[in-house]
Order: sequence, then C-alpha cells, then structure tokens
Amino acid sequence: MQNYTDSQQEAISTLDRNLQIIACAGSGKTQVISQRIIEILKTGVHPSKIIAFTYTEKAAGELQARILKLCKEQLPDTQGIADMYVGTIHSWCLNALQEYKYEYQKFSVLDEIKLKLFVDKNFKQIGMQDLSMERFKDTGRFVALMSLLREAQFHNRDDVPANLFEALHKYETVLRKHCYFDFTMIMSDAVNCLQADENFRGKISRDIGYLIVDEYQDVNPVQESIVRELYNLGANICVVGDDDQTIFQWRGSHINYIQQFTTRYDNVHSVTLEDNFRSTNAVVDVAIKSITNNSVRLPKVMNAKGFQQYERGDILYNQFTSVADENAFIIEKINQLRGVAFKDKEDTAERGLNYSDMVVLVRKWKKAEAIVEAFTQSGIPFVITGINNLFQRLEVRASQAIFQYLYNQIDKGVL
Repeated sequence: MQNYTDSQQEAISTLDRNLQIIACAGSGKTQVISQRIIEILKTGVHPSKIIAFTYTEKAAGELQARILKLCKEQLPDTQGIADMYVGTIHSWCLNALQEYKYEYQKFSVLDEIKLKLFVDKNFKQIGMQDLSMERFKDTGRFVALMSLLREAQFHNRDDVPANLFEALHKYETVLRKHCYFDFTMIMSDAVNCLQADENFRGKISRDIGYLIVDEYQDVNPVQESIVRELYNLGANICVVGDDDQTIFQWRGSHINYIQQFTTRYDNVHSVTLEDNFRSTNAVVDVAIKSITNNSVRLPKVMNAKGFQQYERGDILYNQFTSVADENAFIIEKINQLRGVAFKDKEDTAERGLNYSDMVVLVRKWKKAEAIVEAFTQSGIPFVITGINNLFQRLEVRASQAIFQYLYNQIDKGVL
C-alpha cells in the first residue's frame, strides 16, 4: 500500500466535513482524491452516491482507472462501482436532465464543428447578423460570445449592451427549436432546474452524498452555481485545485471561488499539499519566483521532493536572432539528450532518453510550422497535437486521397 505524507493522509481521512485541498503541482492530488473516495466507500456509502467532476474527459479516465485499481486492491467485493459518476460537469448535467426531465430526451449536443455549421446555416435567424458579424468569418467569435454571456452570469445586465442578450435569445431559441444543446446550454439549463424545479431537486438530492470537484480554480460562475446547488441539496463538498495554476480566467473562471471557499461554505477543513514529487529543485525554484509575483494568492510554499537530480543547464533561457538559429539549437539539444541515462521512477531500471520523452511547446501553430520543417529535414520523428489546420498535414491528406481514389475521384498518379 502506498505511503502517504501527513498532509495527504489528512486530506484522505477528512470525510465528515467539507474539504478544500490546495494541491501544488506534482503533489499527487489524483492519488489523494482516489484514496479519499475509497475511504468513503469503506464507510458503507454506495458508489452511486459519489460524484467526481473533472475538467476534461482525459482526466476523468485517469481518475476512473486509479479508483478502480485501488478498489480492486482494498475493496475487492464492492458492488456497483460503475454507478459512481466520474466525468465532466457538462456530461453530468446532460445525464441528469435526460434522466429526470423527459422533454430533454430528444435533445442532442452539437460539438464545436457541428455548432459552427449550424450557426452558419441559420445565419439570419440566429442573431449573428444582428451583431453585424460576418458569416463564416466571425462564426467562432459569435459562438464564444454566446457561451461567455451565459457562463459569466452577469448580475447587472445594464453593464452589457442589450443587443448581445437579444442575440443570445435568438441563438437559444433556434437551438431549442431543433432540439440541440451547445455545451454551455447544458449547464445553464441544469442550473435553472436545480434552482426552480422541486421535483428535479428532489430526485438529485436522493442520488448524491459526496461531491468532488477537481481543478476548482478554473470553474466559471455557471459551474459554481451547479456546485452550490448540489451543496444546498446536502452534498459533502471537496474541492481540489491551486490558485497559482489558474489558466482559464479569459474564459470566465473566477479565482476567488477557490481563494474564498472556506468563507463561502460552512464547516470547511483546508489542507495544503506542498510537496512536489515531479520536479527538481531548479524547476520548483523557477516556478516559485514566478508565481510569488501574483498580487493575490493563498499562502503556501512548494517543496521539491522529486528524486531527479538537477544539473546546471537543465533550465535555459535563450534568445535567438533568427528562427533558423532557434530551431538549430532545438535539434542540437534533442540529439544531445537522446540516450542520456534516465530513471522514470526511483526504484526502476535506468534507461536512455528517447524522442518520445521530449516535448516542444509553442503558442501558435505559425511558429510550429518552421519547427516541423526543421525536424523533417533532420530526420527527427515527431507527433503533432493540438493544431487547427489538421487537414493540411501530409498524413491526413494522404488518408483523404485514399478515399478519393476508392471513389474514382483521383487516379494512382496522385497517390
């Protein structure tokens, strides 16, 4: 069984009070959340009474796998583990609406691409034209604006031009007419039902006992309303996050939710996980020098507990006179690092670093294009993620050409 630090064990064992876990980077929060859920199950709580909100589906999968592993080790006879909800707030709201409100059963969700196509198709009726926005060109901006108007939950609408809310009304009216949700509408409708529909509230209250909210520093007002309503229905609340790691304030998140959690909710116990098991002293030192410049932050430190040893040169700050010089340096550094002795964990065998251990982060795809070209010319294998012009990639164009060939749209020469 894993050994936990005193602060980790304190968080795991706090079950009878609302809990705030301030988890510094690399502090093992997923393991702590998972073990705390196991401790809840040990008290006899049925898995269906536990809800865990994650920020992404990927994070949900990781948490599910960790909980299942611990459950097999510590509670092998537990039944109904699949009834536990671990996933995004959006998905939970959709499930709740369609399970307890029959009128929503015919609704389906439009993903980002389908939503843009739908908006363009209904350009004149959906409110976009009223804002003097151009079809196709401004579609993404219009959709983002519609989301922000609802997620921010403005208390004083006089601060916002009236024509924006008029466009929002048309936007939602057209969506509802065709029985479509966008991701924000799922949450806003769930909030309305939780606040005004006693029958809906009663059914939810019977199904919830414990609520865990991960990445709490990035929740926006409509998401916080959902958390608050579930708390009002009697849920024990545990929020996990770090105000130093908030990155979505430009999308409406409010850092004061996590910073003021202990005063906004009753009977709260706060635990800070300050040990970073992932990073070297140098990485932690650089991070601390940056985040301590934040004007308002919860008091905490971060201790480097990783087993990796820092060597001078592990962290570099360079400036280059040209893109070519910068890319040449990146390639040189990759070739130097490949094969260097490395341990994934302290108790594992030593191995050599490989290409798959290295990551190049860029702010814009335009910057990445030159790096991709340089890697290609140097024979360095790479995988690209998070790009917008996916269909311009050679491998995607090749796949497209195969289907075009099968439909006799092109000949072998093109392939």
